[in-house]
Formats: sequence, C-alpha cells, structure tokens
Amino acid sequence: NREMAERLRALLCTVRAQRPLQLRYVKGHSGSRGNERADLLAAKGARGAYSAQGRWGRAERAAAAAAEAAK
Repeated sequence: NREMAERLRALLCTVRAQRPLQLRYVKGHSGSRGNERADLLAAKGARGAYSAQGRWGRAERAAAAAAEAAK
C-alpha cells in the first residue's frame, strides 16, 4: 500500500497546486439507511452468515440510487 499512498500524495500535490482541496474523514455508511443495512449484512457475511436475498438487477439499483439522491 506504500506505493499507492505515494501516488495519492503526488496526485494531491498536483491538484492542490491548481486549486484548494480538503480531505475530510467521513465514517463509512454514516447516516444512510440503505448503507447502514449494507454494513449490517456485510458484517453478517464476514461472520459466515448466509443470505437468501438475491442480487439486485439494473432497475432495482437505479431506483435505489434515485431514492437515495432524493433524500
């Protein structure tokens, strides 16, 4: 990961030379109900739990994204 961090640092320097830029820590999945649910399911999966839910199709993903954007 050191190589990736060095490339990121160089990119940040390049961008900051052209315009102001701030990086802020945002806790993962903070406050988004759908993401909170995804986090819960990911934690269960990491513990080996099985999910009977299927994958979302393109239409379902688009509808969920639109609903999230409307908040």
